[in-house]
Amino acid sequence: MLKQTVNISSFQKNLPDFIDLVLNGDELILTKSDIPIAKIIPFEEEKREIRTDFFALNSAVKERKSKSEAPENWFG
Repeated sequence: MLKQTVNISSFQKNLPDFIDLVLNGDELILTKSDIPIAKIIPFEEEKREIRTDFFALNSAVKERKSKSEAPENWFG
């Protein structure tokens, strides 16, 4: 992966070429008057693990909420 610094006006003029670079894994840092203003990086999907115990946990929480555990004289 390469990092390239690109002026915003050059980026606008050559957008398709720069998008191809990003699609190939390069990282672009856009500048305006030599000040970095944005970073364009390839998009990567987050891989999330599906937990099978979620539904059991969720139903246990609902059950706990339905039964009041507070004593009757809770308000004093």
